[in-house]
Amino acid sequence: MSTKENDINKLLEILSCSDSIDDLIKNIYPFIKNPIALTDINYYLISYFPQLLTIDETFNCAISRGYWSLEFISQVTKQLDNEKPYSIVKVNNNRRIMFPLSYNNIKLGYMAILEQDTNLDNIDLNFVYTISKLIARELFILRPHQNTMDSQIFLFDLISDTYTNRNLFLQNLKKTKIDYLKAHTSILISLKYFTLGKNKDSKFYNDLYEIINKNAILTTKDNYLYLLFDKEINQNLFIEFNNLFAKYHLFGIYSSKIIDLYKLNVIYNILTKILNFIDNGKIEYKLYNEEDFKNILYLINTPDKDILINYVNEEILILYNYDKENKTKYIETLYFYLVNQKSINEAGKQLFLHRNTIIYRIDKIKEIINYNLDDNLKNISLINSINVLNFIHHDK
Repeated sequence: MSTKENDINKLLEILSCSDSIDDLIKNIYPFIKNPIALTDINYYLISYFPQLLTIDETFNCAISRGYWSLEFISQVTKQLDNEKPYSIVKVNNNRRIMFPLSYNNIKLGYMAILEQDTNLDNIDLNFVYTISKLIARELFILRPHQNTMDSQIFLFDLISDTYTNRNLFLQNLKKTKIDYLKAHTSILISLKYFTLGKNKDSKFYNDLYEIINKNAILTTKDNYLYLLFDKEINQNLFIEFNNLFAKYHLFGIYSSKIIDLYKLNVIYNILTKILNFIDNGKIEYKLYNEEDFKNILYLINTPDKDILINYVNEEILILYNYDKENKTKYIETLYFYLVNQKSINEAGKQLFLHRNTIIYRIDKIKEIINYNLDDNLKNISLINSINVLNFIHHDK
């Protein structure tokens, strides 16, 4: 019997003995001999086997809580290769294989196999990939959307551009509790610098849900949290988010009003680009506003970084070359001075420098670029030029 025929017989045996997702995972285990866990697209646990403690505390915590932690999600998404059917990732010195699960172009979740008893290098990954496709099919059949649809799943599908036409979008929208007629807003949160102390992940979720108070739908995609509100958030909520971000080392972007939910994937992509643009500069752990970046969106969307040099002010280029030749940090000083409305004290606080040092540097900057910094409109242009320059030279 050929290897392929043998694999087919194995799969048929697994399927014939399985009446549920739990049975399916249990019957797959003898072929893998490592702990297996299935999650939905929001990393909430669907099934796992065996029901024993593993060598990995992160895995054990996920099993006990019923969802993967944000810290785990952040580490995994940095290592996932979306061009491949599976990725081997390392979290807390333990390896695991992550299989994205999808069926009919609908993303359903993930299968994680922890390296414990059997070395991952000794597992037939092509066979396990075939198993993952079988799981995705059964997951789709055994957990259909039917007459109602989870709003989180709908939101994830929407920002992932799953709905190929507006009619399909409207059909699925009717299955949710989302009011299409309301003008929505959203917040995209980057998990890149997310930090947690021991056992604080659940505390973060508690803090977050206390802020949104069931007034938002939340989903997780890549290395981001995405929140959709059916109203504008007020200043008090802004302050609460800023406090939360400072506490957990997060930063995010608040969108303008969303008139057409069908175009949410476009809005999501714009917000991710803005966050990436912010990250290329000196970020603060706070909630930014999309409105403040609309004048440079055309720059952010420029695919060729080399073209962007044409949009940098001559004064900033002069200062950049001066910094490069003299190993100074005048551009950084100028940026914090201008974004803080020319406050010497605030710039000093953020740069951890004495105010006299800031005063000296600003005087020197005025001398180098031959400009007195009195024109507020031009100062905005200088700030944007510094952001563009940081964006150009990021990762170089």
